[in-house]
Parts: sequence; structure tokens; C-alpha cells
Amino acid sequence: MKTYLNAVLISLLLAISSSCGSSKEFSSLDYYDNIDIVHIPKGVGWMLGSVASIDDKDAGKILKGFKSITIVDCQGMKGRKEIMKCVKDAIDSDRSELILETHDGPETTLIYGHIDDRSMKLKNLLIVSEEASELSVIRAKGTFDIRSVLNEQTMRLP
Repeated sequence: MKTYLNAVLISLLLAISSSCGSSKEFSSLDYYDNIDIVHIPKGVGWMLGSVASIDDKDAGKILKGFKSITIVDCQGMKGRKEIMKCVKDAIDSDRSELILETHDGPETTLIYGHIDDRSMKLKNLLIVSEEASELSVIRAKGTFDIRSVLNEQTMRLP
């Protein structure tokens, strides 16, 4: 019951606080009818971390540094160059580097971020997923503890 309640609370928070507009970084894309942008603004992150940590301490640690997230979804080819320009600008401003690149048939996924080797923190995660008919970008601003993320994933291994 507690997990269900947490899921409902998080869903309500996201519904209330998200907007269909874009962050400043992606505001040049607002005029495309084939591009959907959802922005969960700064200030919601502390609520998500607090609610998640009630049920799962590791999830709370992972979300603790969350500040904001922007999700961009483009159907078709129109506007892709503009999206990739916004992505390049974000990578440059964050001094991010390519962390992971995967290819699965026609789908390519790129994950960027800035890693602080001393503190094992990952700052400003950027995920780009591209297929022939769709381009998706997830821009998560904040600082995330890599050890908490790795612990969460390794605990799920058989």
C-alpha cells in the first residue's frame, strides 16, 4: 500500500508541476508541431527525492540531486537539426562527455554527462535516442551519485 501511495503522490506532483512548454534551452523548438516538449521545473526535485526515500532509501539517494528534467520528442525529420543544435549547446555548456553509445539495429542511444572523479558524482545527464522516424532527448539537470545508481543496478543482477 505504501508503494502505491508513493506512486500516486509522485504522479500527482509530476502532473501538477510539469508544463507543456520548454526550458530556455529548448525554447527555439516551441514552434514545431511535430515536437513535443515536457519540462519538469527546478524545485520539484527535492519533493521527488523526499517522497521516493520514504519507501526506498537508494531511490531517494539517486533522486536527491535532481533539479529539473526536460523531455523532447520529435516525430519525423522536421526540426531534428534544431534539436541537435540545442543538444550540442547543452553538451558544450556543461562540459559533458560521451559516457555510453549503444546501437540496436536502426536505433542509436547516446548518453552524455560530466563526471567528477573525486566525488563520483554525475552532473547534468543528457540522453539522446534516435531512430529513423523518431528522435528523443532527455535532459536531467542536477547532480547524481554514481555509486547509488550502480548499487541499485547491481542489486538487481541474478
